Formats: sequence, structure tokens, C-alpha cells
Amino acid sequence: MVGEPPGPTGLPVVGNTLSLAREQGEYLEAVADRYGPVASISMVGIGDATVVSDPDLVEEVLFSDDYTKASVGREVLSELLGDGLVLSEGDLWERQRQRIQPAFTNERIERYAETMADRAAAFADRLDPGRTYDIGEELRKVTLRILFETIFGSDIDYEGLELGSTFDHITAPGNPRNQPIAYAVPKWVPLPMWRRYLDAVETLESTVYDLIEKRREEGPGDDLISTLLTASDGVMSDEQLRDEVMTMLFAGHETTATALTFTFHLLGTHPDVDARLAAELDDVLGDRAPTPADRADLEVTERVLQEALRLYPPVPALGREPTTETELGGYRLTPDTSMLLSQWVIHHDDDHYDDPEAFRPERWHRRPVDDRHRFAYFPFGGGPRRCIGESFAMAEATLLLAAVANRYRLKPVDSSPLTPSVSIVTQTTRDVEMVPRRR
Repeated sequence: MVGEPPGPTGLPVVGNTLSLAREQGEYLEAVADRYGPVASISMVGIGDATVVSDPDLVEEVLFSDDYTKASVGREVLSELLGDGLVLSEGDLWERQRQRIQPAFTNERIERYAETMADRAAAFADRLDPGRTYDIGEELRKVTLRILFETIFGSDIDYEGLELGSTFDHITAPGNPRNQPIAYAVPKWVPLPMWRRYLDAVETLESTVYDLIEKRREEGPGDDLISTLLTASDGVMSDEQLRDEVMTMLFAGHETTATALTFTFHLLGTHPDVDARLAAELDDVLGDRAPTPADRADLEVTERVLQEALRLYPPVPALGREPTTETELGGYRLTPDTSMLLSQWVIHHDDDHYDDPEAFRPERWHRRPVDDRHRFAYFPFGGGPRRCIGESFAMAEATLLLAAVANRYRLKPVDSSPLTPSVSIVTQTTRDVEMVPRRR
């Protein structure tokens, strides 16, 4: 063991925060190139953090009982997600994972996919050729609606919930423009942003409790909350149901919407790839909307999504902490060490990908995932805590992409490369304005 991980010298108080804010993922790549696959940086609100960017070491951490979820994540998201799957640990996490798993079987995903397909077709119908859209905002709206309707039933009066501003206030601290304040200023400080955030969490929580009670009174339906109510067999408390629903809503809608935002921008700036996608959709779908049964034939569509998830993983790093003093890659890690298992760095490493910065969906055809280390590509995490909603997210993204791209090419107003913000969730640092053009 050679001591603590090396890393760049930071500024007083702020450490490496300014460099990371300015350069984003490229800074993490540069740190890994210079200091190796176990390197240390310092950030406001987190302190010292160890960036792990070697697939073997990532695998070692994810499958070891010597590491747990990072406490920083729990502190940031505790009011919102409570003890849902993302934040819970130990026996509670294992018990909840077993209870929730039946809601995400292949059979269940196929049922949810009917709602996804309907909403994807309606979304494409609403697009007005020639009009300029903030495509990220539009995608957040439709993915949130899909989640509410799959969780609580397609008969839900979603419009009547009027939750648009509620979600705006809840997601505001995660906006790249607000992140420096969100990390530096605790929630108990009466900033307007934090007051609106906490009030919005309370509003959404009340809505979720009302919808849970409504479903309990009406009896089981063909929706996700009915599965949880049945699986709980009266054991899962309303508070735990609340935590799991809030977790699904926020782990499920923002990440999928952002992934599709990057995907549409990539297609809009790579007409050759867009043409190949359009040819497949024309061949498989013709002039109709996609159905869940079409997904097996949409091979190019799937590759486009895989490549977008490689370039812009929705979660750029997994947070972990050692539970005891341990050794990783030859370096000593203490129990208070914040760790970032970096999908971003590994996904952009030329040891694993030829021309890693290029958008080349065909790489997933010529060299299947199985030919690489399984943690050279892990947009949904891995190990026992691999994202339970992976199949749900891929079904939703595939149907939305196919429904829109079969009818329109989305042309970006600004074709310059997107600069992502690599925080808890990878986000665009600017609004992505796009204009639909008919095929």
C-alpha cells in the first residue's frame, strides 16, 4: 500500500471545484490521465473525493461488502427520496429490492410499454413542424407523464394534478447554474430556492399519499403501485411506499429525458447516422407509430441509444464509501472517503474505445458489449445495485425515439457540441432548442 491517492493541488476552500465546473468531464479525464485510475480531487460540499476509472477496480468495489453508498448523496437527496432504493442500505435495501422486483419483470415492462407507446405517439403528434422547441423541457414533460401513468394507472387525471411548477422547483437545485449554491449553502438557510424546493417536496409528497390511498380504495389495477401494494402484503408502510414512488419519479424521468435530449442533438448534428436510423424506421414502421412489439426489430435505434448513453451517461459517476479502512489499486482509503466510480472517464477512454469522442453507433454492431470488460460500459451501474429500472428506461427511450424520428428530423438551432454538466445527473449546460422537419 503506497499511501493516499495522488491528485491535483486545489485552491484554498474551493479545491478543484472551479476547474471541474469549467471543464466538466474533460477535467476528470485529464485527472485520470495524469494521476492514474485512483486519483483524488477536492470539491465544495463534498471535500476530498477519490475518482476511480478502471473497470477492474469498479467491479471490485461494486461487488464488495466493504463499500456502501456515499453519504453525500443521502444528505443532498434525503428529503426528496427518503429511504427509497437509491438511498437505502443493508437489510432495508435488500428487503425493498425483493418487494419491488416483481414490478419490473419482462411481463410487467411489456404492459407498461403500451402506455409508453401511446404517450410517445401523442408526443410526436403534438410536435409542430417549423416551430422551435426546448426539446429537453418537452421530453421531461412526457417522461414524467409516462411515469405517473405507469405508476398510478393510465386513468389518472394527470393534467388535473398541475405539478409542472412543483417539479420545476424540485429540480432547480440540480440545474447547472444553481449547483454551486446548492452544494455550498445548506437547505436550512432560508434562500428562496431552498424554500421553494422544500415546499414543492411537501406538495408532491401530499399528492403521492393521496394517489396511494386512492389506489388502495379502488383496489388493485394493472399499474406499478398495485404491484407494490400487493407485494407489500400490508407490511410496507405508506411512508416506505412514498419513498419508493418519489425515487421512481426522479430516478426515472430526468435521466431518460436528458439521455434523449443528447440523443436528438447528436442525430441532428450527424446526418449520416440520422439517415441510417430513418431508413430502419421506414422499413420497420412505415408510416405508423411504433408498438412495444417493434422493439426487437429496431436494432439501429438501440445502437443509437447505446452510443448516446456511452458518450453522455445519465449518471456520470456512482458514489460509494468504504465501510472500513481498505486498499484499492494500491492506495489506502479511509471510511470517510467519498468515491466516484466514473462512468464518464471509462466511457471516454481510448483503451476501451477507438476514437472515443466520436458518435459511432455502429461500434455496437461490429464489436458487441460482450467483447469488452463488462465495466467498460455501465450507464445503469452494476453489481447487486444495478438500476432496477434499466429495462423500463430502455423501452421508454426506444419508443419515444422511434415515434419522433420516424416522422421528423429534429434540427438543432445551435449545432455546436453540447457541454454537459457532470453532477449527480449529466445535464446540458444550455437549453437545447430544436426544430422538427418532416421526413
